[in-house]
Amino acid sequence: MVKTATLEKQINRKRKKKVPPKPCDYLSTGSTELNLGCSGSPFGALLKGKYYGWVGDSQSGKTIWVLTLLAEAANNPSFNNYRLIFDDVEGGALFDMSKFFGKKMASRLEPPRTGKKGPLYSETVEELYYNIDDCYQRWQEDGKPFIYIVDSIDALTTLDDEATFQKRKKATRSNTEAKGSYGAAKPKLNSMYLRKMTAQLRKSGSIVVFISQSRDGFSMFEPKTRSGGKALKFYATMEFWTRRGKVIKAKYLGNEIPIGVNVIIQIKKNRVKGKDRTVTVPIFEQFKDGGGGVDDIGACIEYLVKWRHWKKVKRKVGNKKVSGIVATEFDFFGTKDQIIRMVEFDKKYRKLQLIVSKVWHEVEDAVAVSRQSRYA
Repeated sequence: MVKTATLEKQINRKRKKKVPPKPCDYLSTGSTELNLGCSGSPFGALLKGKYYGWVGDSQSGKTIWVLTLLAEAANNPSFNNYRLIFDDVEGGALFDMSKFFGKKMASRLEPPRTGKKGPLYSETVEELYYNIDDCYQRWQEDGKPFIYIVDSIDALTTLDDEATFQKRKKATRSNTEAKGSYGAAKPKLNSMYLRKMTAQLRKSGSIVVFISQSRDGFSMFEPKTRSGGKALKFYATMEFWTRRGKVIKAKYLGNEIPIGVNVIIQIKKNRVKGKDRTVTVPIFEQFKDGGGGVDDIGACIEYLVKWRHWKKVKRKVGNKKVSGIVATEFDFFGTKDQIIRMVEFDKKYRKLQLIVSKVWHEVEDAVAVSRQSRYA
């Protein structure tokens, strides 16, 4: 059996640098493969002090993913001092936060502001940037950085657009002509305010994530796009694009019931590694304890089987031949579910992440172009 410490030494020797980085450097996405695609580390992806874009189709798990980011922060000691702010612009996050993302996250989750009647969320683009600026001003006072999630940019209007809407409404009902460029203000505001916001993030070490809804593009070269202007991508350190993959079904009493979906995530922009990588991660509707969400352990096992590091074989158990997976480093043979339970109960998750990291870097090295760097 290969020890966890030995695996870490092998990876460090192979990469000729310290891998993984310190936990304080990155925030995990909750997916080992996605972390590796972003940073090269199995334990983290999002650098502190940066802004990120999360774009995706409807029902592709965007909200679950960004709430998973907050759950990861709540369980990472490096983010103990961070405020966890969820700007639920759409009002669509109706999950039981404790069951899905843990009591630690649920107890620390806060809205941008609170009024006499309860939480106050952004309604306009201007208000969003004012709320983020409030968080920055508070950091200057109490030293608490923040992770600010916006769900979503598409649900925000602007003061100019609202004024134009009211003018057109009045003009239509009075049969007169109304002037104004409805819908043009949002890209201008994003371009103007993102520059200021990214500077504030660098100073405070805070993180902001904007969710956007993907839309049909106008050409075969760009089948998907999103609203809000080019500045949303220009200022992003990374941009994630998600879409629904194959629906996961379970059989019960001869019937198939949907229990989850494979989410395909493409890193379309990456200022850390400069690589465009795509990973597939299952999200389940419900676990036995009532929660649900990202199944990273299952995804790790599938990855190791996909790259033939672990093999599916048939072995004789008693008088029967049983199909299963040979988990070499654990000296274990069993089905995928049996391996998952073994990893969970024996607390071998970190070791599994290191195994995936080792294979990931072997694949990356195998396809690297055989050239000498001119500047190394």
